Amino acid sequence: MNLLDPTDRPPLRGAARRRHRAGQQAHRVLIEVGLGGIARGEADAPLDDAARARLLGALARIRPASTRSDIHNAIDHALARGRALGLWTHPGIGTATSHPFVASPIATTDADALRAAMHRRDALARALPGLPTDLSPLVRQGLVTYALVYFDALLAAPLLQALAEARTQWQRDDVLLVHGDARGVARLRRWRFGAVTRPLVRRWRRDHPVAGPTEAALEAAAQVLGIRGLPTSVVALLREARLYWAPRLPPFLLALATDAQACESLPPRAHRRLFGGRGPLLPDPARGDAPALEIPTAVVASGQVLQSPRGVPARHWQAWRALRHALDVRETGRGVDPRGVADLQLAAWQQAHAGIGGWTVLMAAWARHALGQARGRALMPSSIRRYMAYGRWLVQLAADLDPATVEAEELLERLTAMAAHLAEQRGGFLALLGLQELLDFRAAAGAPAVDLSEYWDLPAGTGRPRANLVTHREYVDALAILDARSDGSTVDRDRALLHLLYGAGLRWGEAANVRIADVRQDGHGDWRGVWLTVRRSKTANGLRTLPLHQLLGPDALQELETFVGQRQGQWSHLPDARLFAEADAALAAPGIEVRERLVDALRRASGDAAITLHALRHGVANALMLRLWGVDPARSGQLAMMMHAGSARPGAYVSDHEWLTDHRTRGAHTTAALAALIGHLDAQVTRASYLHLTELVLAEATAAHPPRIPRSILAALCGLKPQTLRQRAWRANAH
Repeated sequence: MNLLDPTDRPPLRGAARRRHRAGQQAHRVLIEVGLGGIARGEADAPLDDAARARLLGALARIRPASTRSDIHNAIDHALARGRALGLWTHPGIGTATSHPFVASPIATTDADALRAAMHRRDALARALPGLPTDLSPLVRQGLVTYALVYFDALLAAPLLQALAEARTQWQRDDVLLVHGDARGVARLRRWRFGAVTRPLVRRWRRDHPVAGPTEAALEAAAQVLGIRGLPTSVVALLREARLYWAPRLPPFLLALATDAQACESLPPRAHRRLFGGRGPLLPDPARGDAPALEIPTAVVASGQVLQSPRGVPARHWQAWRALRHALDVRETGRGVDPRGVADLQLAAWQQAHAGIGGWTVLMAAWARHALGQARGRALMPSSIRRYMAYGRWLVQLAADLDPATVEAEELLERLTAMAAHLAEQRGGFLALLGLQELLDFRAAAGAPAVDLSEYWDLPAGTGRPRANLVTHREYVDALAILDARSDGSTVDRDRALLHLLYGAGLRWGEAANVRIADVRQDGHGDWRGVWLTVRRSKTANGLRTLPLHQLLGPDALQELETFVGQRQGQWSHLPDARLFAEADAALAAPGIEVRERLVDALRRASGDAAITLHALRHGVANALMLRLWGVDPARSGQLAMMMHAGSARPGAYVSDHEWLTDHRTRGAHTTAALAALIGHLDAQVTRASYLHLTELVLAEATAAHPPRIPRSILAALCGLKPQTLRQRAWRANAH
């Protein structure tokens, strides 16, 4: 596989000729310095410090400077491609100039390897219908893994490894992969099943719900399939699959499929709200937003979990110190299970101290739960000690706060000081995560649920994933609720504010401080425009000018302009008057009661008590991204809820992409355009934390590349009759 094309091509012009010539010269330079393996794209080709020094020295001797920078960038691009294909892990040599070599339209691939990948993919599809029905669980798991990679473009190694974990949740139409980021914080990625994969998953999860090691499953499935050269390791499988999907997926979607940290999918509760109640394949305790919480029956029956506190505070302190000592277990000894030792010591603790009740007993019960497999992934005793760094604050509450009857508001008021203190400590987010698990444990035993991220505004990564968004339908319903609940003096202001928050994706602080003079109108007819200048924001990129005539629907834009005209006539003598101020305080931002009124309308419209105003930004980010991708809502039923009639672009624009950006941009750079629109400093934040519907777009893209097999075999794989498959293909082409 030559990562740099050394062959001559037909005459090229301009930038293409310059890039191709740089690639030829870079190939020769790598050969001269003894790095032919890098030039030929050999797996695990060496690149030590001495070879890197020889390479940089050879580059420094090249003249003129423009040629040197082109060759430098060509070699850096080759190293990056090798990393993306899994050939090596060598870092690049940096970019010499801003020359856009990475955007080169010239892609060189190994034609033989690509043909082999296509052949094995088609052979896998042909072999699946003829397999026996009495396959082992490990073989069926391997078949599912092959199908997800070859047919559904699951191309990230951490996600592939997560298939075998107990925390992964298998649904009827997709799989929710729970994996950890670099800090160990859980992230969610949802993957849609294609027509070939869905029946395999249903059969495997119905008969064999327990998963085994991924590599062992691949080896077992390869022996049954008997396809020559079929990869049996995760690295080799992903390398071949990436080679197949690279020319077939847009660059941006390929990057999302290969990066486990790219996007945050919606948790089950929000997903069910948006897309309906397609339940799991089997009764699964892990249906919530967090790993399963199973309260031991004996603990609940004896009343130990929610027992009222008894005794003087000194007894609670004594019990707390004994609880810490019970978790102080040596974890490095041979032949000893530290979890088992800690569980025995906790059982002895419960016999000695269960009578005092309160939060101390609740923490001990949660510690025993966290040591076992019911949690989804058992914690070590030392990890539980770190998680329970909040313990001494709860012990202070043990004598006067009953966990069985305390209301959520009172509890949150008591815990506010604890959150502020933990946020300043190193590793405090672990304690916040542990405290949330304790409160979930308490809720599973019958107490009121408490969601800390809803009240404490925790930063990203300090707890469970909280991805959520507001759809266009919920936004319309919230407007109707505002009409019914607001009095005549505030309804116009509240509606205009909600239009701006949803249509333009403003933060609350940005919208609250918009001045009347910040809304500018110019032009007329087809050339008419309405512009909003954001002058106060939390980031430098938040200070931006937004084209409201392109972001808002026509009715919402007309309503906003009418409201702006009213305020201009009312406060024309006050240049710094706030657009959404109260009638008797023109220079002050709207109060918290306005925000609470909007949040209440959104929660009533969505039926989700966890919705906040920030979910409006996530909603508009996903709606704008679908427009940037050019998704047609007429062909995408589940995505249509994110679009609205106002999304229809003016006829003067070739695409939604050009409409929003007013210039043509490569698909790989659309996140940067979206980040600029919603005011993010770093487009990686937008990509990692704001895009929640990518699995639907990726499923559409992969469905456009079915295996090259007879229609009768494809119908058998999908569990359909051939004529039914023919009718569906005809309907799809008719659109």
